[in-house]
Amino acid sequence: MRKSRLKPTVLKDYRITIPASFFSMILGLVGLGSCWRVAAKLWHLPAWIGEAIMLLTVVIWLVLLLLYVSKWLWARADALTEFEHPVLCCFVGACVYGDCRASDRALLPCDRRCIICCGCNWSVELWRISFRSAMDGRT
Repeated sequence: MRKSRLKPTVLKDYRITIPASFFSMILGLVGLGSCWRVAAKLWHLPAWIGEAIMLLTVVIWLVLLLLYVSKWLWARADALTEFEHPVLCCFVGACVYGDCRASDRALLPCDRRCIICCGCNWSVELWRISFRSAMDGRT
């Protein structure tokens, strides 16, 4: 009787990797929600629409953040390629700035964490600029 051996199969990688430019959606959604909040005060429109947009913004931001962190953990080569690209690297700061806007406008309008996030954003951007200039030999 012949023994049947199971051959190992290679599973395809179905991980979702998102670009850092997706965090720009957060900035637009926060702006839309802020405009609805102002419109609700000025023209007596329903205030729940602005709050729903802000809640949706926070949910989308959390999902994007989890997906982007997973990209750095499991697809590090893709993340580094994006980080070293001369155009795409500019969107990496949108991750931190999206956190700043989501916490500032959506969660807590007077939060000190926003100032800290803006400082982190500037430090990431300055490091990126110095990294790019060092890579190009312009130091």
